[in-house]
Amino acid sequence: MKKPLIMGMGVTGRSISRYLSDKSIHHLVMDSCSSKEANLSSCVDKFIISEEVSILKEVSKVFVSPGVDNNNVFLNEAIKREIPISTDIDLYLSQTKSKPILITGTNGKTSVTRMTEYLLSKFYGEEKVALGGNIGEPVLDLLSKDIEYTVIEVSSFQLEYMQEIHSEIGVFLNLGQDHLDRHKTLEEYRRVKERVFLNSKFLIFQDSTSPLQSNEQGFLNFLSEFKEVNEDMKSLLPKGWPLYETMNLKASISIYMALEMLKDNSINFSKIDFIKENLEKIMTFYNDFSRSPHRFDIFGTINNVLYIDDSKSTNISSMINALESSRQIKNGKEVILILGGDAKGQDFQSIKESKFKDIKNVIIFGKDSNLIFDSLSSKCNCNVVGNLEDAVSLSQNIAQKGDIILLSPACSSLDMYANYKERGLHFRSLSGS
Repeated sequence: MKKPLIMGMGVTGRSISRYLSDKSIHHLVMDSCSSKEANLSSCVDKFIISEEVSILKEVSKVFVSPGVDNNNVFLNEAIKREIPISTDIDLYLSQTKSKPILITGTNGKTSVTRMTEYLLSKFYGEEKVALGGNIGEPVLDLLSKDIEYTVIEVSSFQLEYMQEIHSEIGVFLNLGQDHLDRHKTLEEYRRVKERVFLNSKFLIFQDSTSPLQSNEQGFLNFLSEFKEVNEDMKSLLPKGWPLYETMNLKASISIYMALEMLKDNSINFSKIDFIKENLEKIMTFYNDFSRSPHRFDIFGTINNVLYIDDSKSTNISSMINALESSRQIKNGKEVILILGGDAKGQDFQSIKESKFKDIKNVIIFGKDSNLIFDSLSSKCNCNVVGNLEDAVSLSQNIAQKGDIILLSPACSSLDMYANYKERGLHFRSLSGS
């Protein structure tokens, strides 16, 4: 008898295994790390380390974890044999009684997901809202909870394989270069991201991510709806927050507004009146909100130099946001930018020279440092170094009193680190903090 197989036994894979085991469904699991065989359920009939395609004759369905490469030979052979591919989020959406909110985008999805969960908890109660997906608990672990709303961050890696997509609200925040080593072209990347709109009651987007067709029940452009209150939002932004967070706040508030519109079901619902009536109260809530670590995190002044950890910046557009935010606070200080790592197929040549205006120096490290240097050297002062230690050391030698040292890599960390968090913590330790 054929059985489901789980590819990848990290946090997501183990949550799928727990779910299947609770249903007494016997299954197979696959992972390249043999140490993950420990503490598996008795419903796991076989732990597979090698990706021998012969095992596929025993497989009824493949559950793929987000970290599995889409070039994986075993996965592609399963697709070729028309074996169904699925994800943990498919399982969750098919079982949950909550109203799912799916959030994707090149930048800001973690921030917007966290901000939305925080805001909805304030209005609807903490016990009614849960965070899941790439952040928070694995979604399948939420099935036992009596919740009304699930706020789920979904990446292109997940959307690529999800089959049972439906939601109360589908959110596509923005589109920029990222993961082009996986999706090959920006249009292919867009098509994958646009899947977040499938079977959604309400669509939220901005101009660059607007769906081809509108939605009968509701849709809104979260930037255009807030034009009348842009200056108010800037003045109400919590102390120390970079200005680009207003974009994420607009998206989060729009999600709350969309839920209220779905409840109200009134053609006379005035969005701008709703925003004006609730904006100050909502912005006051965020004074107690803790922003995501390693996202434009100003962590201290050391030897008269200000250090900013933006290690979560893994693409060009997020790095440009960090540069703009640095300009807002520099007041005559100069910025030294540290970037580099795995460029993931991004085109650094496409960055306009004006983006590096007033940047004192750009220090480049990591796997694709020479490629990035060739793209940027005509636009700014650049140096290539071997690693982050050398980058921090050189930046400290260059820095003068009052300058800013900004780590905003615009690249994946996986060429040198386990994740962006490890890279950010290393940067902090090297700074002397």
